[in-house]
Amino acid sequence: MISLSSIAQKIKLIEGDLAPLKGETSIVVKFTYDHMRVGKFDKEEDYVAKKTADYNKKEPGRGDNWAKSWASDRERMFEPKFIELFRKGN
Repeated sequence: MISLSSIAQKIKLIEGDLAPLKGETSIVVKFTYDHMRVGKFDKEEDYVAKKTADYNKKEPGRGDNWAKSWASDRERMFEPKFIELFRKGN
């Protein structure tokens, strides 16, 4: 794992080796959500299933729509915001 501040060019190596990155001018970011925990849930799938069922119980179809938004918000909102904040640095 590494911590980067892209604008300040300050790198704090926590673990691993940066030698393979020597000479690189950009890094391709791939977001993964494997093994993601949400709140008290150890598995994201359990969280999504519970919230979907709860919302569908209150209003049929609402939970299904929420689950679709939960997944699409990653690419639409969270990933761009992460990149923006990453570029700003600390």
